[in-house]
Amino acid sequence: MSGLRRKSIATLLRQLRSPDAMVRRTAAGALGGHGSDEAIRPLVAALADPDSGVRGLAALGLKRLGAKQASSDIAALLSADQPKSVMVSAICALGELQAVEGVPALIGALDDAMPFVREMAARALGEIGDKQAAEALSILTNDLDYYVRFAAAVALDAIGESSGRKVIERLRHDTNAPAEARMLAHRRLLGNDGETAICEEGRVQMRASRGGAGEVIYQIKVTLNGSEPGIWRRILVTGGTTLSTLHSVLQFVMGWSHCHLHEFTVAGTEYGMPGPDRQTFSREVADERRAKLLELVPGEGFSFGYVYDFGDNWEHELVVEKILEPEPGRCYPACIGGERACPPEDCGGIWGYYGLLEALRDPKHPEHEDLTEWVGGGFDPDEFDLEAANR
Repeated sequence: MSGLRRKSIATLLRQLRSPDAMVRRTAAGALGGHGSDEAIRPLVAALADPDSGVRGLAALGLKRLGAKQASSDIAALLSADQPKSVMVSAICALGELQAVEGVPALIGALDDAMPFVREMAARALGEIGDKQAAEALSILTNDLDYYVRFAAAVALDAIGESSGRKVIERLRHDTNAPAEARMLAHRRLLGNDGETAICEEGRVQMRASRGGAGEVIYQIKVTLNGSEPGIWRRILVTGGTTLSTLHSVLQFVMGWSHCHLHEFTVAGTEYGMPGPDRQTFSREVADERRAKLLELVPGEGFSFGYVYDFGDNWEHELVVEKILEPEPGRCYPACIGGERACPPEDCGGIWGYYGLLEALRDPKHPEHEDLTEWVGGGFDPDEFDLEAANR
């Protein structure tokens, strides 16, 4: 992004050693976009940072830099004497890099005692797509943890093994599996594109939440904090919707790209993807995959927070406007309103976004040409397509 918020390597490396986790996150994110090989070794070291936000941004940064030459150093972090949090960060980095050199270490991680480590290792092997992992992944499809089974099956499917598809199909109809796991299997089989997939996914949600108190619909207004005039969406979701599913809904209707970390804050409790030791930001978080709105929302007017991308720190406020009965024949989730476009990813947060708009509007701005090219030649901040938000 030309000179926009770009800092020197020396400054970023110094910030990466800051005692402030937020400063380290910002530095890790910026180093990944700097384009310099000088950033590779510090980012590998940052995979062992005590803050999971820094670790995640370091993994993403290594992907952006295409740092496959660091694969052996990253794979070394999968040793048994490393904390689980560091192992997971290394696993994610190897997957992001599609590092074939890391496959033996990842296969070894499939035997880890912690289900989340096994799940993430399977995901990474699927991203790499190397068939030498097929036998180990096939064994993992019988894991006691349903999410591990699903990850192994998806990985097998990704490397062209037909058995993976069959496992996903079985999981889709397994009534003993968590509703979220069944929905993931359903989405994998139908794909994310098209109205049919969204409606079918909604029906799965409705089936999962039927039965007395489960038959409720939440009308929620989602507003991007700091936006003026407001960037907002109004959505309808079932009471059985987990925060994990809500994250996916928010990514879609807002227009984000699902490429950064996130977290919910509900009544003082932080929820996120389950990580090693249940920690994010070096503190305990609850598992968003097992937290349903029906169990969290006390009534109309209740509000809670959602942050996306710990570097740019996109904060959203979610307000439960109404609690409704489901409409016969209607598919959920659904977006029923909204205004203005989602900011481009990685533009520096809400203040960086308004700086970007200023440069785009002014042909004499020193960064006008570079930033116009960066956003793809044209960007309308007032555009919102309701129909597209429901596809």
